[in-house]
Amino acid sequence: MHRVVASIFVALLLATHSRAEDASAWSREKKRAYAEAIVERLAVASGEARTPPRVRISKRVNVAVFWPDQLVIEMDERTFDLCAKGPVPLDDGLAILLGHELAHFYGNHGWLREFGNDLKPGEFSDRLKKLSDDNRLAAETEADYFGAFTAYLAGFDPVGAAPKLFRAIYAQYAEMPGYPSVDQRVGLAEASDTRLRELIPIFEAGNLMVALRQYEAAATCFDRIAQDFPSREILNNAGVARAMQAVGMLPSDPPPFVYPFELDLDTRLRRPPVVSRGADDPAWLARYARLVREAQSRFEQAIARDPDYATAYVNLAAVYAMQHEFDLARAFADKASLLASRQNLHATEASAEIVLGIAAGDQGMYTEAYSHFDRAAKVADALATANLQVLDTRSGKNPPSTQPTAPPAIQPAAHEIESVGTVSPASPDLFSTAPYQTAQIRSVRAFEPDIQIVQKSAPSWSGYRIDLPKLRWVILRTTTEKTRNELGAANSTEQIRTAYGPPDAVVASRLGALWVYSDRRLIFEMSDKGSVVAWYSYSCLTR
Repeated sequence: MHRVVASIFVALLLATHSRAEDASAWSREKKRAYAEAIVERLAVASGEARTPPRVRISKRVNVAVFWPDQLVIEMDERTFDLCAKGPVPLDDGLAILLGHELAHFYGNHGWLREFGNDLKPGEFSDRLKKLSDDNRLAAETEADYFGAFTAYLAGFDPVGAAPKLFRAIYAQYAEMPGYPSVDQRVGLAEASDTRLRELIPIFEAGNLMVALRQYEAAATCFDRIAQDFPSREILNNAGVARAMQAVGMLPSDPPPFVYPFELDLDTRLRRPPVVSRGADDPAWLARYARLVREAQSRFEQAIARDPDYATAYVNLAAVYAMQHEFDLARAFADKASLLASRQNLHATEASAEIVLGIAAGDQGMYTEAYSHFDRAAKVADALATANLQVLDTRSGKNPPSTQPTAPPAIQPAAHEIESVGTVSPASPDLFSTAPYQTAQIRSVRAFEPDIQIVQKSAPSWSGYRIDLPKLRWVILRTTTEKTRNELGAANSTEQIRTAYGPPDAVVASRLGALWVYSDRRLIFEMSDKGSVVAWYSYSCLTR
């Protein structure tokens, strides 16, 4: 089953589970299908190209085992039943355990033990088996960490859950030969949980920095995540952040086309005016070339991890179009379109048409460009319309007009910033008292920013303080409070648009999209079903 089609099946299957239903009473086949749907969802989030292992439910193993020779994850039925009734929600418990075994598969953790066991007795065999045993603890730790972060990316809630789950598992099984002790196993889970708590704020800060057009800071965040979790999506995001920063440097004469980098679809396309600079400014040229080169490198790395990753192909095509390498831009756009068509990724097909239109338009082939943009408009109306307007100006159909510009990153009057309940993101002492989590990213290159991220939670909100060299962003997120207009979670996109108009930007997020209203300092987090999940209020101060 194709990954995209399978993800639809996953959503339908998981949606049928009711918390009131006793999943331990299901048939073994229904349990297997449910667990396999969890694995499929984890596999999509991991960004790996390889088809994930099948799932088997039996009573022949303890807990769960990945069999590398069979490409099967086998789970004990008693473990499934424990998750159904256990100390954490069923989906989260299964995601932790199955994500762990999936990490063994993607990390090739089975080969040392299997290879060593296949050798004849002898000194080399003994040494290899010892090496396997010595590395087992490291592999288990890595699998805990990668599995938990994959579960988070897939929309589950693994933070703090694994230690509770493992204590319940050890209480259920009287003997677990070959496994660490309960204290050792819980210790591994707690160590992984600590690392996960450090990584999640960096990931979320990267997404928010993209939404707020702080692309250099976003690239730094994604690069840090890629050190631990170099999935295709993280590499792609790091490339998009750099490409969008380069796009922001393009001069406004002639008006630039709008490139379809899939992480950031700017609907009103408001960007600060750029003073035309080019060959007469070596520093500008060097910075622009570096950003484009590094974006291209990240997209190529993403493709290397998954040769069928259509999104990275279309982003790479756009980067080549920016460099006026039009033959390469067309070749990669055609490849992206072919892959997207096979995978039913209609938005990516439209993005490929946009790139082809940009390539034609930049070469003065206006009739061809109109044709590509018109085809893209069937799916990507806002993006295609914006490029058609640019094309009208370039081809002489409409006289040049001054585009509206983005409001500067300055603090509006205090009464204009939305409070979350009684708390304002403009409060100077909001993040000065414990408890809070901190994460720091130290730059290794002079042009990259040092970043400090402080995360804090309260009963009605959670928030981040993101300190850049010259700016301090304070961002509060809530699912329970209402805005001044009495809007919040569960309201529809239509209601938000009626109250606030079209957003400045629509940015892809982990489970939907972020609608950004920069003049109001508001962000709405939308689900893929078209409703509000949460909303953010933010402030920005000069440091």
